[in-house]
Amino acid sequence: MKASSSTTCLLACLVTVCLPGCDPQAAPPVNPVPSTPTPPPAVVPAAADPQVAPTPPASTESLADVKPDFVLTTQEIRQKVKAADQAGQAVPEELIGKVIEVKGPLNIMELNELGVKYHLHSEGDAGGSGTSVYLKEMKLPWKQALPPQIVTFRGRGNGIIIFDIRGAEIVKVEGKRCAELTADILAKSKADETFEEKYKEKFCIFEGVVAEVKDNREVIAAELKENSKDMHSMDSVVTFEAPGEIKFATILSASYVKGYGDALMAIKKGDKIKIGGTVYEDKLVAPNQITLKYATLLIE
Repeated sequence: MKASSSTTCLLACLVTVCLPGCDPQAAPPVNPVPSTPTPPPAVVPAAADPQVAPTPPASTESLADVKPDFVLTTQEIRQKVKAADQAGQAVPEELIGKVIEVKGPLNIMELNELGVKYHLHSEGDAGGSGTSVYLKEMKLPWKQALPPQIVTFRGRGNGIIIFDIRGAEIVKVEGKRCAELTADILAKSKADETFEEKYKEKFCIFEGVVAEVKDNREVIAAELKENSKDMHSMDSVVTFEAPGEIKFATILSASYVKGYGDALMAIKKGDKIKIGGTVYEDKLVAPNQITLKYATLLIE
């Protein structure tokens, strides 16, 4: 900062007064003793809390390029889980943390607080058991893999109570893509009585115009205002425009995840949207309604 002229004069006077020889009474100058800088206090690392597990570093590895420790089918994984249970273990410990390659037909996909989840059906198992696989990326790759295609994943075994596979990547996709339907196509199949053979209990991509939407977006908005970090359950009941008396509806349920939850909350009457789900009809409860179960909003 530039000093004023008066300040400069005062400093000059002070310096002049301090010069030796100008004042016979002035004490001889004293050479200053150089000061030794005080070292900063040593930082003692805090003792690790044995109750808190350390946060693992974010993984950047591509498991698609890693040789798997195990190559298994969903049926083989189920057998290992059953053997572990008989041995008094909750999960097969030899699989935990190991790179596992698993192959099987997809039957369910969803997005929840743990990420994108694909469920692989267990071959030959009429009970519907299988293996849950969570992808590394949070974005649903519906253009790459959808039920009922056969998909090979590679991920790491995980679990304390329930075994699943986490951080997985898609290695290979086989099989034909599911049907892409509209309300007109489904209505026509009902009229010519080909609905049950072609579409019932089968996964499809459905595109339609929203006629009505009921959800809990006001509750979600209030919850997000208070705590945006928590996961919040988002439920949307969407009814689509349809010809004739047949009604087409679906329930889109998911934890509020950034991007996906925002898209759910933005759905309104008149929007054309795509969803993936299993075609279902309950003639006793709703004889004129076709529903899509396990439905997921497909974001372009």
